[in-house]
Amino acid sequence: MDLTAHKTELWTTGITVLPNVLSSGEVLELQSKLEEPFSKQISYLRLKPENNHKLQCLFDADTERYLAAAKLAQYTPALHAIGSSQIIVDLVSELGLESPVISTRPVVHIVGNGLAVPEGYQGTPSHQDWRSVQGSLDGLVLWLPLTQHGRTFWPLEVARFSHRLGLLEAKPHKFGNAISEEKLAGIPFTPVIANPGDVVAFSMFIAHRTGRSKGAGVRWAASFRYNNMLEPTFVTRGFPNPYIYKPQFDLIDDHFPDVQLLNRFFDEN
Repeated sequence: MDLTAHKTELWTTGITVLPNVLSSGEVLELQSKLEEPFSKQISYLRLKPENNHKLQCLFDADTERYLAAAKLAQYTPALHAIGSSQIIVDLVSELGLESPVISTRPVVHIVGNGLAVPEGYQGTPSHQDWRSVQGSLDGLVLWLPLTQHGRTFWPLEVARFSHRLGLLEAKPHKFGNAISEEKLAGIPFTPVIANPGDVVAFSMFIAHRTGRSKGAGVRWAASFRYNNMLEPTFVTRGFPNPYIYKPQFDLIDDHFPDVQLLNRFFDEN
């Protein structure tokens, strides 16, 4: 695939859509793997979803287990394999990042009218990804739709050319941060039209958000973020990384596992 025109569009408007990067089989296989944590919890709770509405069924029965399944889905090997696959790394390179490095773990985006977490948020507010990543100036997001959705069904909305406005002022939000839309100098948000298998690439400086939905169902997508190890300011700044990964050292389940259970497990396996 010749990406010359896409590269020009990306750095001029802040975004480009690359069609048919993944096959329909690859998309279906990935979504199947991402659904497995939810299916396992549904089976454990002996739930019987109606019309295959698995996510809504688990959400209504046990929101904490639903959130735990959603979190676990982001660690699915198949998801990480796509983000580091040769076809994706080469694509990022051809779009201008001479030496791509993954900036943070991939994200699975699941939104639906009945999946709003109490005291949480549904979809994302207007924001720029660079504020959370703080990496190379040519930092790139790849957003992959996994289900069919139109411009009125939880669309990804972007403010094209807003990457030229620089890092915009942000305010705290349950999502993390949100930009003040009055800072966009009148640039409108427009929905991105993309199909499963397409890859949406956009600058980490472009303002984007989740549009509101007018239909039922669940929208699935996945996203990956990349820095350019050779971008001069990234090198000069010493490869900054604002993400802090550390465990909770207190046991989540007190007294688990006891030695009898552990030895029985080893004997059986």
